[in-house]
Amino acid sequence: MKSFVFIVIILLVGTVLITSIVILGDSKYPRITLEQYNKLESNMTLTETEKILGKIGYLTYETTINNHLRQEYVFYYKIDSLKSIYYPLKMRLIFIDDNLYQKSLIQK
Repeated sequence: MKSFVFIVIILLVGTVLITSIVILGDSKYPRITLEQYNKLESNMTLTETEKILGKIGYLTYETTINNHLRQEYVFYYKIDSLKSIYYPLKMRLIFIDDNLYQKSLIQK
C-alpha cells in the first residue's frame, strides 16, 4: 500500500487566494540529507554506502551486461525547509559490480 504525504499551502496574494497541494512522494523512496550524500565516494561498496546512509535506496533499475551488474538506486532529499518542498532534490546512485560508479542530484 502506498502512502502519500500531502501538504496544503495557502497563499494570500493581494485579494486572490491561491491554494496548492504538494505531493511529497510515497514512502518507498528513502530520504537522506545532503551531508550524507556528500560523504559518498566513487568505488564505495553497496555495504559501505548503506552504513553512511543508514538504509539503501529504492532500486529503480537492474541489469547485467557483459557479466557486469548495474544497479540504480533513488533517494529523495530529507525535507527540512519550505524550499525543499518547492524544489525537491532526487538523488541517484549507480553501482556497477557492487561499487559506486556515479552519484547525481536531480532538481525536480
